[in-house]
Order: sequence, then structure tokens, then C-alpha cells
Amino acid sequence: MYVLGINGSHRKGKVTYLLMNHIFEKLRSEGCSVNLIELADYNIEYCIACNKCLGRTECSIKDDDLYIITDEMLKADCIIIGSPVYFSNVTSRLKTFIDRTRWLHMKKDLLRNKRGACIVVGGLLYGGQEIVCQIIENYMLNMSLKVLKPRLLNSPLYLTSLAATLYKDMIDEKLVYKKKEELLDPLFIKSSELLVKNILEDGKNM
Repeated sequence: MYVLGINGSHRKGKVTYLLMNHIFEKLRSEGCSVNLIELADYNIEYCIACNKCLGRTECSIKDDDLYIITDEMLKADCIIIGSPVYFSNVTSRLKTFIDRTRWLHMKKDLLRNKRGACIVVGGLLYGGQEIVCQIIENYMLNMSLKVLKPRLLNSPLYLTSLAATLYKDMIDEKLVYKKKEELLDPLFIKSSELLVKNILEDGKNM
């Protein structure tokens, strides 16, 4: 199974990457072929709303890096998208990328029946993580992917989607944030294990 990761963060190698890489190391150890792409490494132009993708399965903009990533999306069996929370939304970098992938769906449903999942991290304890998960999952559903969750059929529910927070504590009315090594807390680790098992189990039916 080939699992593609797309990190929508503007900051390479930081928190979102750390959390995604934790998942991808587990997938690799289970024999999956993995590829974790950071959008910050690529030049993706804005959609110009030319609507040419309504009549043909391609984007009219040819002089950026979009096709490097969409080629991998077409090869992948499962696509995991990660984003930090930016004002209760995905990052502008990820939104630009989402807009530009419209051609994969409008004329022909090119990603139909692939699997998808999301990883989201916010600064606050209730910082919009569920909203951003819903945005990413709605994108995947619109692209005809099957959205996978961090739970198995007979497992308890720990997280509705794989989300994390930088919040650790509040001392003297000041927020205290987790150190990098504290981000992989027991809840995230347990939920990530369930997501990996779900990806592997569901992959048997592809």
C-alpha cells in the first residue's frame, strides 16, 4: 500500500510534520510505501477560476509544481492531509492547493475510492481543531475518498479525528505550551495506532 502525506504547514519540520511523521514511521514499519510531502517545498499558484477544468481533466496553469503532487495523489492508495489551525481554518497554503486540485474531480472522478485521513494541531485546547478536521474531511468526501477515523469497529472512541493541541497548562493566568517531546502524548499515540490499524485493515479491501 502506498500512503501519501501532504503537510499544509508553512513551517517545515515543525509540529504538524512531527505528528504526521509519527504516523508515517508506523506505516513504514508495517510495510507500507510512504511519502510525506511538505507544501512549503513547492510553488503552487492560486486558482484563477478559468473553469477550463470543467471540460477537461487538467489544470490550465502549467508553470508551477502542482502536477508533481497530484501525480502522487493519483498513485496513492491513501492520502493523509495535515494542517495546523489558522484562525479556525486550514492554512492559506493548503487552501490554495485544495483549490487547484479541482481538476481531479470536475470532469472525471479521478480519486474515487481512495482512502483519506487528516491530522490537525492547534495552539489552544479548543482552538478550532474539529472545525479544521471537518474542512479537510469534507474536501476528501467531495473528492470521493473514503474518510478513515482513528478507531476500529470494536474500539472505544478516543478522538473523532486525529487532533492535537500545544496547550499544556495555565499558571498565573499565563498559558503554558508543550515542549516538542511532549506533543506525542498518550491520547495521540493511542489514536494514531488505531488510525494505522484502520488504514491497514481497510487496505485489504481495496
